[in-house]
Amino acid sequence: MLKEARRQALWSVTIGVIVLAGCTATEAEDTPRKQEPVAESAAQSTAAEVTFDPSRMPIFSDELPVKDRKQWTLPTDPYFDHRDWELETAAQVLMHVECMNQRGFTEEKMHLVPFAPRSESYGPGGERLFNEELAGKYGYRLAPDPSRVPGVPYRDPQSESHEQRMADHECDLIARARFDGISVEEWKKRNYEAAPGTDSGDASFLGSEADMALEVLEAQATVGSQLNRLHADRQAPAIVAAAGRWNECMQPLGIPDLPDQPWDVTSVHALPESLQNRWVSFDDSSSPNADAASADEIAVAVHDAQCRESSSWNEELYEAEWAIREEFVTAHREELRSQFDGRAEKAARALQILAEYGYK
Repeated sequence: MLKEARRQALWSVTIGVIVLAGCTATEAEDTPRKQEPVAESAAQSTAAEVTFDPSRMPIFSDELPVKDRKQWTLPTDPYFDHRDWELETAAQVLMHVECMNQRGFTEEKMHLVPFAPRSESYGPGGERLFNEELAGKYGYRLAPDPSRVPGVPYRDPQSESHEQRMADHECDLIARARFDGISVEEWKKRNYEAAPGTDSGDASFLGSEADMALEVLEAQATVGSQLNRLHADRQAPAIVAAAGRWNECMQPLGIPDLPDQPWDVTSVHALPESLQNRWVSFDDSSSPNADAASADEIAVAVHDAQCRESSSWNEELYEAEWAIREEFVTAHREELRSQFDGRAEKAARALQILAEYGYK
């Protein structure tokens, strides 16, 4: 969230008929969807006869969330709540899978669960959570991801044939274009530019490296991009004092390379090296097959979580993070409203497509 990591809307809308995957990219606009739904529950009626449940629509609001340290809610959460993106991803994956199935690659399966609840490991704004309860269940690892279909493995492009990889690329373009309600060729025109020094038939996504660098610099200057760079000063006196108490609380564990402040739980590489070596099977990936935490890891994680709480590290850091974000959001509220532009419409399109497949 990732904010792992893609890491992903208000009222009932009926979108026009969405024509689904055909056999080739050039047939994309004219080929009707075959009655071979991805899931058994997929709708058999036409798009014009199906509407989605309006209660599924995410609500976009710039109101400050309720302070909740356990869920680590922050004033910037409304701008990082990407449930609309998750809906869009699920809709595109459905169309992509159907396209692949129609091309003979029937092993391609829907691996996402639309409308799945948020993982226990993440707060509303995508912040990684770590507390005594989670530590007691998973150690330093992620909770199982409820948005993934059990038993459907991750793709391994290295084991796929050239034909399958080419079909995958083509179906990806078809799904993206159909989500936007345009032809594949039009989607390419809008999202690709001819790279300097190439034939007109060749394309480079987002243009040349120079163009990409310029876009990055321009993005960094926007108010929205500054949201990602808001962080509390961990050298502030109150936070440093809390870190000292945490360090003292952790001493009984005998960790030889114990840092001065609590480590970031979002990455396995942030843990002391001695602990990484101690738990040789450590896997912080979101893979459903990740090894379970050992009793030793859970014991250390629980002790760590208790120390972060008793030392007031959690409280001091949370209050500092809340304050800096509240100040920024209050000062830039009008500018930040542009973050919501177009998201309701995209969420409505995604919900309509999902409804056509029986996901309501």
